[in-house]
Amino acid sequence: MAAQTTVQNVEPTSGSDQDGPIWGYHFVPNQPARSIASEAAVEFLTASGPPPPNEFLWLHFSLSNAGSEPWLRRYLTLPDAFFESLQSDVDATHLEQDGDALVARIHDVLFDFTFDVPVATTTLCVKPRVLVSA
Repeated sequence: MAAQTTVQNVEPTSGSDQDGPIWGYHFVPNQPARSIASEAAVEFLTASGPPPPNEFLWLHFSLSNAGSEPWLRRYLTLPDAFFESLQSDVDATHLEQDGDALVARIHDVLFDFTFDVPVATTTLCVKPRVLVSA
């Protein structure tokens, strides 16, 4: 009797959707945050007319997904400092203003004194209608 093999195509997205966002939230005053997919984020970011007052998105991206940076460049006008920070190997935490954006690179240290300390780095860009983390 021959063994059967099942073949599955697995997309290497590291927990994110095909465009790179791991998750996103739409914030509206006096309402709970609503989880959104990248398609809804694109609709919000590219809508014609004046933006809804006091609403914003928080989008978190996987840098392991090759689609993240092209998506960010296509749908958002983020400062060069944000993209430079994504590629930086500098260990220092920093915060800088660039036009109407605030760019931060922060380190999150997990403390377990019995092992080497792992460090995770997150880069943030805060603009009037969107917070991007990666």
